[in-house]
Amino acid sequence: MSSTVSKEQVKRIRAAVEAAFLSALDAEGLRYKGSSAKYGDTGSITFKFIAVEEGPNGVNVASPEAQAFLMYAKAYGSSPEALGGRIVYGGKDYIIEGLRPRARKFPVLARRTSDGKVYGLPESALTIVEMAA
Repeated sequence: MSSTVSKEQVKRIRAAVEAAFLSALDAEGLRYKGSSAKYGDTGSITFKFIAVEEGPNGVNVASPEAQAFLMYAKAYGSSPEALGGRIVYGGKDYIIEGLRPRARKFPVLARRTSDGKVYGLPESALTIVEMAA
């Protein structure tokens, strides 16, 4: 038996491990955030899977940005309950994911619902918030 692992073998093993991992996450009420894999000539394979505690609208409530929002929301003219809420800014729909107090121009962290990308928005974006269900 060879002590090397091919890229194709890693792909097949990763798919099987990921399926089991997703099943375990569902049972615990967690959300899959991403993964990476490494393999070497010695036959070793290393996988890294990331799970997050999911809050309203899929927001990672344990992230530093979400914790900052919960702590400083009132200072920004909002409320902690707005985390995971929907806002419309520039005609586009966003979900509030957190706050970066040190980012003076764009402190509000929000995920655009159309493409799933996270953007920094100005403080004024918090003026109209639809609370998370």
